[in-house]
Amino acid sequence: WGKLNESFSFIHKKVLYLGLNIIGGRPASNSEKSFRHSQHLERIRTIMNDELDDFKVVVLLGHAEPTAFHSDFFGGDSGFISIMEEMGKPTIHFHGDWHAYYEREAEYGFDNYMRISLDGESSA
Repeated sequence: WGKLNESFSFIHKKVLYLGLNIIGGRPASNSEKSFRHSQHLERIRTIMNDELDDFKVVVLLGHAEPTAFHSDFFGGDSGFISIMEEMGKPTIHFHGDWHAYYEREAEYGFDNYMRISLDGESSA
């Protein structure tokens, strides 16, 4: 993961796990945030191109709940959601930003995407 050594990925039993350091709240530096997001997307696209046939499902692990500060990562023609739609594989995204359990399905107009907020306690 290069300069993003706190992020990781691996495939286990046909599931691709992406552990990304997606930072919540207002970024201290927009340039750092943009760099981080572009580097994550570049690495994800490389994994998709190199290992597409090795997995059937994607699990995204990232602390922050997607907000307007993350639109350059999740949205747009080259964002995470577009990459997932291109692949056509079910994607589940776990985060714990609000420490309250809830589920959202088909966000961003992508039917194969589900986001779950974990509470860190018994509900999850």
